[in-house]
Amino acid sequence: VVDIPAEDATRKWRQWKAEAPQIEAIEALEKRLGVSRKVEEALKMARLLGGAAIYISTNDKDPSQPLNPDRVREIKGLPVLLKSDLRRGPIVRDIESPYYGKPETYTLARKDGIEDVTIHASRLVVLEGHAVPDNGTFAGYRDAPLAGTVEGWGDSVLQSTMEAILAHDSSVANIVSLIFEAKVDVMRFDGFSEQLACNKGDAVTNRLTLQAAMKGINGALIMDVKDAYEAKSASFGGLKDLLERFGYLVAGAAEIPATRLFGRSSVGLSGQGDGDERIYFDRINHEQTSKIEPAMTVLDECLIR
Repeated sequence: VVDIPAEDATRKWRQWKAEAPQIEAIEALEKRLGVSRKVEEALKMARLLGGAAIYISTNDKDPSQPLNPDRVREIKGLPVLLKSDLRRGPIVRDIESPYYGKPETYTLARKDGIEDVTIHASRLVVLEGHAVPDNGTFAGYRDAPLAGTVEGWGDSVLQSTMEAILAHDSSVANIVSLIFEAKVDVMRFDGFSEQLACNKGDAVTNRLTLQAAMKGINGALIMDVKDAYEAKSASFGGLKDLLERFGYLVAGAAEIPATRLFGRSSVGLSGQGDGDERIYFDRINHEQTSKIEPAMTVLDECLIR
């Protein structure tokens, strides 16, 4: 659920439109910096934790100042920072600011007594998980469902899918346990209750053990003429359809086609799942153009320079 959409969004990397030497230079730089790999890693962390960012390291002395792509001469690296690594600054409420509704600065918390670093938002490729309403929307409503939401960050995609995942997991576990109950041997012994009442449980256990061993070795069961034996088999009819329904719940909650999520092809006469996958990849393309591409605007300008 976390990895597949991130991998699909970065599998076929973008193509630049420019003169051949320019394209070769940019693609060589992207390869050296591992841009596609870094974006995929950040997307996975954003989907898992609710947010992540890629820091554009240009070796500037003061990262708290805005990044000017025209002055960038070299990109040292693109480290991925987790949501837990960054403390967001105050949310900008100036309607004229390009950072309205978001923080303009972040603080990188460092350990071992090293001073924290303030980073301007223009130096980060910020990616978020599932969008949540701005916390300011719930100001004054202490009992609102999202009143405790951390401003600016998204939510983990697992938040909306975990219930369906656990239901599917439980159904699989129960089906596995049924396998061991697929065939149950029922033996009726003459005088069984009397032997238990006389504390002869060990004798009964030994008798059962010997009979089971002989049956397993010889395929035959030897009993007293007054005893009885019966084998009961459990029915698995309908379990396949039930498990598939639980799988559809997970796929629906995750917004991933069941064919892609579970790695299998569709069966039946109603199609091969092409419609579902087309809708899914349209959504992936929408996220590429509406979320990933805008977040990478400054980085792209730096790559071009």
